[in-house]
Amino acid sequence: MNNQKDDREPIMVTVLCRTYNKIEFVRQSMEGVAMQKTDFRFQALVYDDASTDGTAEVVKEFADRYPDIFKPVLRKENLFKKKDGSWERANNADIPGKYLCFCDDDDYWTDSYKLQKQVDYLESHPDCGMVYTQVRILNQETQQFYEGWSGQTDFEKLLTGANPILNFTACMRTDYFESYFNEMGRRNHWETEDLPVWFYISHLSRIHFMDEVMGVYRILPVSWSHDKDINKQVAFSKSTFECRCFFAKKYDREDALPIIARNEVNNLFRLSVHKDKSISSYIYQFAKEHGVNSVGVMVKCLFYATKWGRAYHRKKYPSLY
Repeated sequence: MNNQKDDREPIMVTVLCRTYNKIEFVRQSMEGVAMQKTDFRFQALVYDDASTDGTAEVVKEFADRYPDIFKPVLRKENLFKKKDGSWERANNADIPGKYLCFCDDDDYWTDSYKLQKQVDYLESHPDCGMVYTQVRILNQETQQFYEGWSGQTDFEKLLTGANPILNFTACMRTDYFESYFNEMGRRNHWETEDLPVWFYISHLSRIHFMDEVMGVYRILPVSWSHDKDINKQVAFSKSTFECRCFFAKKYDREDALPIIARNEVNNLFRLSVHKDKSISSYIYQFAKEHGVNSVGVMVKCLFYATKWGRAYHRKKYPSLY
C-alpha cells in the first residue's frame, strides 16, 4: 500500500479538514492524514477560514509536499463568524469520495491504516452506514492522557443516553451525509453539528463501533464543547437537548422526551459541580418547564446551590479530566 495513486482513479474517501488559527495543532492533524496507507485513492479537502496565525502557511506546506492528497481552500474572509450558513455550505459543497471522514485541526489520527480498516468494513457490510473508533483523550493543559469513552451505540441509545461518537473517528457513506444535508441543512440554533448527523444516519442504517484506538481527542480549555465559561457550557448543553428533542419528534419517539429531559437535568447538575458554579435556579426552572420536577430535583438544587454541597459531590464523583 502507498499513497501515490493514479489521479484518474476515482476518489474512494474524502477527508474534510477545517481549520482556523490552530498553528500549534494543525501540523499534527495533517500528518495523521498524510501517513494513511491505503489501496485506494483518498483526498483531503482543507478549508482554512482566513487564519491569521500562520495556519494557512502550514496548510500550503502540506499541499506542496503531498499534492496528491491535500487540496487546500484558503479563504480571505472568515465565514464561520458570519453565522449565516455560508460556512457550512462552503465546507460541504464538493465531496467526491464514496465515503466521508472528518479530521479537524485540534484532533489527530494515530493509526496509519485507519481509512483502510474503515473502508474495508463498510465495503463488506452494505447494511452499515457509518463506522467510528475508540480514542485516547489528551488534556492539553495537563498533558495527561486518558482512556476514551467511545462504545457501541444506535439511534435509541443516542436519543436517551450519551454521545460516544467523536467526529474525527467516523467514516460514513457520503450519500447518507448528502441526504442529511439536503434534507436538514444547517439549523443554526444547534451548537452541536455532528450529533444531528449521527441521529440521521443511525435511523437510516446500522452504525458500527470499531474498538481500536485510532486517534487522539484533545481537550482544550476553550472549544465548541468545552469552555471555562459555564454560561457557554449551559448554552451548548441546551442546544444538544433541543437537538435530541427534535429527532425524537421527527421519528415519532415523543415517549422518550421525559427521559431526555431528566438526562439534561442530570447533565446540568454535573456542569454545576465541575465548574463549581450555582445554576440551581436555571435547573429548577428547566425541570419545571419540562415536567421532570420532583422533590429530589428540588433537594439537589438546594444542595448544589452551596459551595460545600458542590465540593461534596465533586469529592465523591471526581471529573476525569
